[in-house]
Amino acid sequence: MFSDGVEGLALIKPAVRAQAAYTLAALPARRKLNQNECPDDLPAELKREILAEVATSPWQRYPEFAPPGLLAGLADHYGWVAEGILVGNGSNELIQATLSVALDARDVVVAPSPTFSLYRLLTGVLGGRYCPVRLGDGFAYDVDALIEAAVRERARVVVLNSPNNPTGSALPEDAVARVLEETGALVVCDEAYQEFGGPTALPLLAGTSRLVVLRTFSKAFGMAGLRFGLALAHPAIAREVAKGKLPTT
Repeated sequence: MFSDGVEGLALIKPAVRAQAAYTLAALPARRKLNQNECPDDLPAELKREILAEVATSPWQRYPEFAPPGLLAGLADHYGWVAEGILVGNGSNELIQATLSVALDARDVVVAPSPTFSLYRLLTGVLGGRYCPVRLGDGFAYDVDALIEAAVRERARVVVLNSPNNPTGSALPEDAVARVLEETGALVVCDEAYQEFGGPTALPLLAGTSRLVVLRTFSKAFGMAGLRFGLALAHPAIAREVAKGKLPTT
């Protein structure tokens, strides 16, 4: 028989105990809209090539944290410098790493509402304060309201999900630029669904050190089972965010 757990639970932060764990039901459906997965698997030939590469790797050795060839390929694909790219266990790990190195207790995170629930969960776990800003008519971003909330609350971080999950709302480049210019926050632009259409904040990276752009191979590239995401930022910021993530395997 287990004890009631009260003694151990008393040592867990109240902000954590107040949160519900992030989870989704594993439904046996062909098209799982609750996880936005690609319905089609990778080609069998490509999977065989990947498995062959894994089979020839030395399993007793730890892998490189980020192979230079991988970073060089990503830099070429996204048009950004390799030293400003981090890879992670999905973009979710990089959301967590970014928030963990930026937030102190009671620091504020501003984000749209509704949006991806993990932002609120991680902010609470890290002891921060989450400030949601309602989307406007037709689920459009209310940029003025976001900026007003970020300034009023002295937000440490502003998270912009574009296209937004679950509404599909997108932010043009000039709107992200306004958030950068009119707030003092670290702006995290989560572009997990950008390949499906819409603008990107990537062109803004060269002009600021307060922007982190997140991408993933789990959605449009159909590689959710491999958990492969990346963050693009000024190299100085990428080095700091790297301190908040586990070694990538």
